[in-house]
Amino acid sequence: MLKRVGNYILERKIGAGSYGEVYQGLNEKDGQRVAIKVMERRLVTGKFSELFKNEVKILKSCRNENIIKIYDIQKSQNNIYMVYELCNEGDMSEYLKKKGHLTEEEATKYLLEILNGFKTLVKNEVIHRDFKLSNLLKHNGSVKISDFGFSKLLSKWDMTETVVGSPINMAPEIIEGKSYNNKVDIWSLGIVFYQMLFGMPPYIGRNIIELLNEIKNTELKIPRDINNITLETEDILKKMLTPNPSKRIEWSDLFAHKIALKSQKDSLLHKNFRQSLYMSSLLYWSSHVQDISFLKLIDESKNEDSVLYKLEYQREDSNREETISTDGSERVLSNSSRIKFNE
Repeated sequence: MLKRVGNYILERKIGAGSYGEVYQGLNEKDGQRVAIKVMERRLVTGKFSELFKNEVKILKSCRNENIIKIYDIQKSQNNIYMVYELCNEGDMSEYLKKKGHLTEEEATKYLLEILNGFKTLVKNEVIHRDFKLSNLLKHNGSVKISDFGFSKLLSKWDMTETVVGSPINMAPEIIEGKSYNNKVDIWSLGIVFYQMLFGMPPYIGRNIIELLNEIKNTELKIPRDINNITLETEDILKKMLTPNPSKRIEWSDLFAHKIALKSQKDSLLHKNFRQSLYMSSLLYWSSHVQDISFLKLIDESKNEDSVLYKLEYQREDSNREETISTDGSERVLSNSSRIKFNE
């Protein structure tokens, strides 16, 4: 029998968070599928109570397309239920198991989406502290940062000493028990980016002592036989995976790194090319349609990557509205003719 909590039905278990199991659920009120983290109330005490409150506060204040959304919180006598948006493509760890490793282009795309999410976290003085592949959820071809169960509100000048996170993604200063700040997330991001590019972590040890020794005494290897990455990508990896936090790249420099600027430039050039194509199409059809009373092109873009134009015109005998899309699919432009654009 399916369990019901408020308006939600818990359908099936889909994973586990830092301190709770995660289920796919259904909101009976609006029919929306959601993700529901279930935590035992008896465990949410002391330090865990503080972490729980931090997670809720962070997710409510950090609204970003690349950060998981929280919708609701329900409580019963025994449990707390946190209701999130449901991501439809699993997590990055599962994705990499299928793919082995990603192309440089795909990995860089995800890196830039992650950086977009971290811009909001850094702005709101949030340190994640457990950033890893399984906490990176995939949804409709993009990624979202999730599981803020170990996160902390922390100004960039504050230091903390609590040891939390996953050892293989832990910055060396955490492993050593030293004070640290939000630059530990830069290290973890570097580990994740490396894993996406090469399908394995850069440092491995049988225990945490061996892992730390490997980090401190081994130069970062770039296995080009697996993925022959560009010098720009190698540069950003090495700057993120610098063991000494004082020499590790700053967030502001990471956001402004040339790999990000190059991607933005390429995206702008691609968008301008597509717009030129549609304007040419408009001119063609305006010269071939007879008895037009008016003709106009309406930009219905929802964002920079989804450009949609409508071609509207009116004949004396009827009103028509035709659409040209950007996805390369066929669109009806008259009663009997079709055209296909290939980018």
